[in-house]
Amino acid sequence: DAGVPLILCENLVRDALKRSEKCEEILARQYSVGIVRDLRVKLYNRIFLSFSDNCMRDKILELIEEEFTKFDEYGNESEQFIMSTVSISLLKKLENSEFENIKSVCEELLSEIERVEEDILRVDMHLSNDVNQEAIKDLYKELKKYQETRTAKVSELKMIQKEINETEKRINDLQKNANNLLGRLAEIEKGEIDVGRVLQYASKTLTVMEKFKIELQRQKVNNLEMNITKCFMYLEGKHNMISEIKINPDTLDIVLLDSKRNELLKSQLSAGEKQIFAVSVLWGLALSSGYQMPVVIDTPMARLDSAHRINFVSKYLPNASSQVIVLSTDEEIYGEYLGMLRPYVHTFYTLSYDDNEECTTITDGYFGRMICS
Repeated sequence: DAGVPLILCENLVRDALKRSEKCEEILARQYSVGIVRDLRVKLYNRIFLSFSDNCMRDKILELIEEEFTKFDEYGNESEQFIMSTVSISLLKKLENSEFENIKSVCEELLSEIERVEEDILRVDMHLSNDVNQEAIKDLYKELKKYQETRTAKVSELKMIQKEINETEKRINDLQKNANNLLGRLAEIEKGEIDVGRVLQYASKTLTVMEKFKIELQRQKVNNLEMNITKCFMYLEGKHNMISEIKINPDTLDIVLLDSKRNELLKSQLSAGEKQIFAVSVLWGLALSSGYQMPVVIDTPMARLDSAHRINFVSKYLPNASSQVIVLSTDEEIYGEYLGMLRPYVHTFYTLSYDDNEECTTITDGYFGRMICS
């Protein structure tokens, strides 16, 4: 049995198993050290933000530090002895069953040796007695019978031994294949340990990135709702109807709140307020993105009353973007509206559609008037 020599160092085998299990426990603790430290940092930050009383805060921090100090010791422990899963399985098999089987076989062999020694002792005692000729003749005849029987048994034994040799050869071939497979399994186990570590770190990284994504989205949504609210208040010019515009960070649904922080339905807004609200959303998106993109506005004041038109022309159009194109009819921007907007306009064009030609022509000026900015 290949495990017989190991019984001479049974205690070393058991110590090796205990040492490997301890090292695995140390490795598992080391994997948790980073998570525990991150938790401690988060707790410290929350406590510093939540308690203004320095004395109370120091006491809480001291208690937390006492609980977390023992985890710092785990990070200083080093891996000393790591065995593959296959090796641990083989040694555990030796410890749990093979050692006992080997001991049992050895006890049987010792008992057999004692029996043989007793037989030899009896034969020696018999040989030391006086020889009886008649008994010798009977014993000789019986011996001849035993010799004949022995010859037949030897022939039978040779055939059995031949079968045993063939069987042992097959067993050896199977054992070689098993050893090769165990070697390959050991290599695979080693590779799986490395891959497992990579996957563990990758999983932690993905978790952190997901948290960062959620937090960044909340910050972006908060910034967006502030910009939309600011733009709406700037254009609306009154604060009794809507006091704040909120955005759900998960669903991105927009909620309008009045001065008492009650929700307003969008159907409660007038047509002009709805258009101002839509313009505020677009303007807030542009401000939050940080990019100056061209803005094209078609028939901008079709549904606006006079108050909203003044705010729209004087506050929004000059500030909407670095480049704004307004497609207006001759009944929208005229008179005082045109006067308020003229300092900010670079060029005027008139688009005229010819029904007969079915085409549009572009001419300089504003509906037939040459206007200098």
